[in-house]
Amino acid sequence: MPRAALPRWRACQQVLYATLRHLGADRLATDAARVLRLVGTVNGRSGTAVEAILPVGQVWDFDPLADEILPLARAELVALRLERAKRRADGRTALRPSRHLTVASLWELRLSELQRLRAHRWFGPLPEGQRDVWMLLTGTAVGYLVPGSLVRREIMTLAHEATGGWWSETETQARMSAVIGRAERAARGEKIEHRGRLVDPRYRFQTETIIDLLGITEAEMRACDFRQLVSPEIRREHRRLDEERRRRAAGATPRSTYEADALSRAKPWEAEGVSRATWYRQRETSPCRCMVA
Repeated sequence: MPRAALPRWRACQQVLYATLRHLGADRLATDAARVLRLVGTVNGRSGTAVEAILPVGQVWDFDPLADEILPLARAELVALRLERAKRRADGRTALRPSRHLTVASLWELRLSELQRLRAHRWFGPLPEGQRDVWMLLTGTAVGYLVPGSLVRREIMTLAHEATGGWWSETETQARMSAVIGRAERAARGEKIEHRGRLVDPRYRFQTETIIDLLGITEAEMRACDFRQLVSPEIRREHRRLDEERRRRAAGATPRSTYEADALSRAKPWEAEGVSRATWYRQRETSPCRCMVA
């Protein structure tokens, strides 16, 4: 496979993982760096040939497989990109104000929400089996928020608090050495190569990845009043409510109030020769209103 196919390969892996997650699919196996042994190869350590437990079924080429499972086929994706480029060239793409946080503010918000999740889910120290992932994420956040010389000390303090003292400094150092080392390298101004360009060596996690790693449910998102570690549905709700509050602050009238005032001025019940209460009652139960609803 050429390197250029990596984005589509990763997209296929994510679709397959999401589909098979309820059967115990391993999220870590979606990483392209994990090379699985192929049938017919030989294990260099044991010298045994790799065999399939089950007989191999139909073999798919990559392009037909990707077109089958991805929302858009390759040709459709190319057409959309060309159309988008044409709109930009014609100046028909409206620029929208950015909704993105800075890197520091993003990780500060994530750290506070991870702390709230710990208090809500575990009511105190992290239980065994839940410490590594939570500490990886919060340690990464600390690496973005404090000077490089203080990262080690702050992570040690955080680990002692979060694990209830179960992690000694030696164990914390062993488990968090990669996070600490990357933060210290970033403080020295070092860069690493990623996808052909030099980037910050500290770990970067997408919101969906954090939610998936910790198994955060929508019930927990709402109970903890998260703003960043939320599903797309809850994010849309937040944006709708924020927009509604912005419009109210600007003096916009709620639609229900506007409609009630308009009817009060028009008084359509007088034209029909019925009382106001009867007119409203008829509208609530009429077949026309039911069909509209």
